[in-house]
Amino acid sequence: MDGVVEKVSRSALDEKLLRLARLSPVEIGEQTGLGAAAAAARIAELLESRDWLSDRQEERLLLVEAASLKDRAFAALDGVEGSEFAQVANVVLRSLKLVGERLDARRKLVDADLDRITSAHARMFGEAFDAALSHIVGVLGEGLDPEVVDAAVADGLRAAGELLSKRVVD
Repeated sequence: MDGVVEKVSRSALDEKLLRLARLSPVEIGEQTGLGAAAAAARIAELLESRDWLSDRQEERLLLVEAASLKDRAFAALDGVEGSEFAQVANVVLRSLKLVGERLDARRKLVDADLDRITSAHARMFGEAFDAALSHIVGVLGEGLDPEVVDAAVADGLRAAGELLSKRVVD
């Protein structure tokens, strides 16, 4: 039972640390009772533990904050009426829009990374093909008919293209 209580209180502390993450480590320590270094280390650990790279920590923190704001606003919707409802609902909509925009931006970064990787693989395959062809021509000798070599290359590329197109994932 102690493990459950310890886990719940640790989770509450973690959420508080994430809410305070934009303050200095000294200020966070004062508000949580942790030392400044321990608070900073735990925040870094929390951001890393959610599978974000260190250069993406700022983005991750923004998403965590927006989600927290959205959750609090949804909870507040239950207790409001009239014009207050519209104000709280507006906060919810804006936070959802922010999260959507950040996820769209992240998707664009991932797509750009995939495009770079794909281009690098294409260059690598082209270089490997050129090396293999140069080796074959070198072994078979200079007396090869260039038209026969060109026709063989065209046939080989066509066959390779068919093979690769069967393995392409959309």
